[in-house]
Amino acid sequence: MVKEIKAEFGHVDILVNNAGTMVKRCKIQELEQDVWDKIIVINLSSVFHVTQAVLPLMKEAR
Repeated sequence: MVKEIKAEFGHVDILVNNAGTMVKRCKIQELEQDVWDKIIVINLSSVFHVTQAVLPLMKEAR
């Protein structure tokens, strides 16, 4: 993704991490651990990984 952005635009000015999901709608006491793990990966880990990938390009552009 970052390579394609750099090739097309040359730089990144801003990053908006706007991904999130509930995976399954239920009461917290009914939420299984594996579903919770999926929510964490999508809602938190994805933000970390995309930010980490784009940050060098943003630093390069200052």
